[in-house]
Amino acid sequence: MAEPSQDVKTKKGGCQCLTKISNFITGSMEKGFYRLGKAVGGSPWITILISLLVVGVCLVGLVRFTQESRGEKLWTPGDSQAQKHKDWVDENFPTDRRVTRFLLVAGDVLTPAILKEAMMIHKKVLKIGNGTELAWEKICFRLGPTCMINGLLELWSFNETVINQLSKDDILRKINQQEIISPVTNKKFVLSQYIGGIERNGTKHIVKAEASITAYGIKYNPVLNTAEGRLEDKMTEDWETAFNDLLSSIDLSPVELLYYSQLQFQTDSGESIQGDVQLLSIGYMLIIAYVAIMLGKFTRLNVKAWLGLLGVVCIGLAIGVSFGLSSGFGAFYGPVHSTLPFLLLGIGVDDMFVIVQAWNNLPPDFVKNRGVPEAIGVALQHAGVSITITSLTDFLAFMIGASTILPALRSFCIFAGIGILADFALQATLFTAFLALDARRQGKKRDGCCCCIRLRDDYTESECGKRDLLQEIMDKYFGRVLLSLPGKIIVMIITAGLFGFNLYGTLMMEQFTDQIWFLPPDSMGYKYEMANREFFPVDGAQSSIYTAKFDYYANQGKLHQLHDVVVNDQYVVTTSLNSWYEEYIKWARRNKPGQEFDQSSTPWKIRNKSKFHEWLSEFVKGPGISYQKDIQFKNVSGQQHPEIKASRFNFRHIDMDSTQTEAKAMDDLREKMEKVFADDLAFPYSRFYLGWETNKVISEELFRNMALALMAVFLVTLVVLANIWTCLMVFSCVGFTLVSITGTMQFWGLTIDTVNTIILVLAVGLSVDYASHVAHTFMIISGTRYDRARATLRDIGPAVWNGGFSTFLAIVLLAFSNSYVFKTFFKVFFCVVFYGMFHGLCYLPVILSAIGPSPYESAKEHDHKNGRLSPVHPAGLPGDNASYELAVANGKKPVSNGTQNGGYPISPPDYDGIETRNLPTSPRSVSPQVNEGFRSSVGADLDKA
Repeated sequence: MAEPSQDVKTKKGGCQCLTKISNFITGSMEKGFYRLGKAVGGSPWITILISLLVVGVCLVGLVRFTQESRGEKLWTPGDSQAQKHKDWVDENFPTDRRVTRFLLVAGDVLTPAILKEAMMIHKKVLKIGNGTELAWEKICFRLGPTCMINGLLELWSFNETVINQLSKDDILRKINQQEIISPVTNKKFVLSQYIGGIERNGTKHIVKAEASITAYGIKYNPVLNTAEGRLEDKMTEDWETAFNDLLSSIDLSPVELLYYSQLQFQTDSGESIQGDVQLLSIGYMLIIAYVAIMLGKFTRLNVKAWLGLLGVVCIGLAIGVSFGLSSGFGAFYGPVHSTLPFLLLGIGVDDMFVIVQAWNNLPPDFVKNRGVPEAIGVALQHAGVSITITSLTDFLAFMIGASTILPALRSFCIFAGIGILADFALQATLFTAFLALDARRQGKKRDGCCCCIRLRDDYTESECGKRDLLQEIMDKYFGRVLLSLPGKIIVMIITAGLFGFNLYGTLMMEQFTDQIWFLPPDSMGYKYEMANREFFPVDGAQSSIYTAKFDYYANQGKLHQLHDVVVNDQYVVTTSLNSWYEEYIKWARRNKPGQEFDQSSTPWKIRNKSKFHEWLSEFVKGPGISYQKDIQFKNVSGQQHPEIKASRFNFRHIDMDSTQTEAKAMDDLREKMEKVFADDLAFPYSRFYLGWETNKVISEELFRNMALALMAVFLVTLVVLANIWTCLMVFSCVGFTLVSITGTMQFWGLTIDTVNTIILVLAVGLSVDYASHVAHTFMIISGTRYDRARATLRDIGPAVWNGGFSTFLAIVLLAFSNSYVFKTFFKVFFCVVFYGMFHGLCYLPVILSAIGPSPYESAKEHDHKNGRLSPVHPAGLPGDNASYELAVANGKKPVSNGTQNGGYPISPPDYDGIETRNLPTSPRSVSPQVNEGFRSSVGADLDKA
């Protein structure tokens, strides 16, 4: 049943100031878009030429296009401690090696048979590249004169003859020694680093192990590939490729052979993303096909396949503008930027549907009577403000994201923000120009698929083909059911349930990231990492304590303190610390005169400075040769022996299960180092710290960006919609949508990480799109709240649905992805589409129909200009129009009879003193003569408009 009619005029007690501001803002924007549309519609070819020239100028910026794929340049804040420490380490201890490994898994690897298998693999590895520059002796990383090879075979010096003669007892006797010293490096052999899945007997002796690792160090002298933004060393990568090929060809069944190289890791993750880019490309094709089909109707005159394709071309040009201007401004292109085309395509398609829907909402004879320029102007007047809200909120959300300290997110937001503005400008001009040309084609009755074919003069469109089925469904069925009392109650219950359920999930959401997520589950890198975690659980992040230039002789006590701090740290594997200084002192105590030591301190210190440096030189050239890479010397004039300018102690962290624990371990160790040596003279550093530094700030950055983006959404919708209550309702939709997204992410197994941080910033902007279109349309329609909500679903509902469904088509194939990035992309964007459309097309119309604000003062003008006599006019459903047609034709004022037209309650506002309550459907169902009579009665107003 229809609700009582509502006085749509501002009550006298209301705030006239806010009303005037609202009318000024909305009126100015509508007039601006009307004039723009009229100009574009009158000169479409000139508009196209100017648009293409501007795009061409923007593309010049591509000459500065740069890529970046280095993790520390993408995700680590530039002013962070980890980044500063990395710069120091790169200068004093440049990366000079990479490590490849193979891992054997069996019931027991401590058997002669398994050791023989390992020896066989080892021999084949050493034969890689024989006779070429890739020969092992040329490419291996040396610790003194010895190539770096570590593993269980090291205990027998990789001597095949000795290994072939070993028995089970010989193996167990060797590994159960109290202190194992490697005969290759003369250093302590940490057994837990090379065998895993250890089983001990009652006397704590090892009797069995399920896995063993052998590692090979190779030289690495990288140079920056500026084209791809990554460090590379072709020789090293060629050797790793040969290593991967060799290991993949060996079958040791039932023994499991797994292997790792950095190149393999990059290849596995890269191939996964490449395969998913193909899925995303198919999604793009689905969008294009959907747009081509749904943009028009199924008649030869109204099919708009070419218009849809040209609209996609406009989006492609916007992507080009984004890349050109962003590159010109110095922003780099990173791996996550591959999602930009999808983002801009989704937003651009949404704008296309809104513009075309506004065009379709015009009466059929409007173009014929008022001309194409006038019709384009009116259509853009209606659609322009709506797409302005979405584009401006998205742009500001990304500009806020561009203020982040995370370089990759900042660059992505710059690309996206510029792309959204470019897309908005091109949709309002270039696409509108194409729409004007398509209107001219229709006026000349040319075929929609082949424009050179002119249709017969007596050609008429079939009734079935020209029906807008989606609009009819929105009006006749969806709107009627949704806005009924049971429908409203059900929607509000569902909304409350979703909010409460997902709010719980949001509060439970955790911050965590794991590099293994970025590998496909069937890849070698993934299998190796999973086995490594299973059998070597204490094998955490490799780290080092770095010491800068100071008087090492005078600070021996502090060097001892550094050792003790690390050994006693709860986040460090105690046995993993390998300090050159401690080993040097042990050696000196065994081999040098006791009187040269200060025995009053614990441990002892060398008390002769010249002997300290002299013995150190002897140590690193002899028994401590493996520490040569850990100490950097500087020759000083007048001194026989060089002084230390930098050094490092190597250790491993324990394996930690949360990013918060990792960040705490890093910060705690830094604080302890600072207490021993101030001014960064000693500090811990690991390449893993770069990621830990990011994880330390990622939550703060996420919440900060989302809060600022929400504030921007509120302010933009307030300014553009120019109504506080409408703005609050839209904002409630955005809030409910975001809570639902983050809650569902928690239940779907997602966490707060770098990928989700970017996607959630996107979600803030995109979630407002669905609601803002509905809210704006509601404000430009006059009548009762019920009628306006019903007409809103009819007039803009199809465009909102098409925009959301086309986005879903683009991502649906990513559900089958093996890539963590794209699987996450699918999950979050599915939530954005589902919850955004639910709150925009269900919750918001229900709220507006109950407590929606009065329409703009220009709502009456909109109805006049459209020839609209009622906010509810289901096309093609005739009502009892006889008395109305007669009254309007004679210029008389019909009297309300309380009836319903065509089964639909009608309660439009007054038009120049003509009461139209409970009167008929729109002029679509009124005879041409009556329409002409109506136009005559309001002709003056139309001319003014």
